[in-house]
Amino acid sequence: MGKPAPKLYEPEVSGGGRFQVAAKKIVKGTPEQLKEGHLDDEGLGDTPYFVYVTYTLKAGKPEVSNPDLNANAVALDENGEEAAKRPTVHTGYVEGGCPVPDAYTGWDVGESRTLCSVYIGDAAKQPTRLAWNPDAQSADDYKKGSSWRWTTR
Repeated sequence: MGKPAPKLYEPEVSGGGRFQVAAKKIVKGTPEQLKEGHLDDEGLGDTPYFVYVTYTLKAGKPEVSNPDLNANAVALDENGEEAAKRPTVHTGYVEGGCPVPDAYTGWDVGESRTLCSVYIGDAAKQPTRLAWNPDAQSADDYKKGSSWRWTTR
């Protein structure tokens, strides 16, 4: 955690731009936060995990000012199996969870932002790794990308 991924990330959700990615932390939430955020309706597990990732624009110009850059991230356990999923409604804005983000009018090269997303899983299978791959369809697809080599170091 905290070290930049080895390659730049080019997400479609931004409409352009190449980003350096650095996972900051995964914070284990409580069942109370799951209920407070009405996230228990999703049926994805009993524990929310708040995932913080810093993105730094290195090149290009995103067309979208506030893209969901965590959209192509997956939370995996130590063995590389999917440990938590993002719910359909994924704000995570509950007491002690993800903070409400600032709204921006654009990105400048060199600018960094730390984004938070909520993932839901079971307390017995805690996420320990994050991987990015805009083309992935399964947990195995994420293990083929450059970010997997980065997460397993």
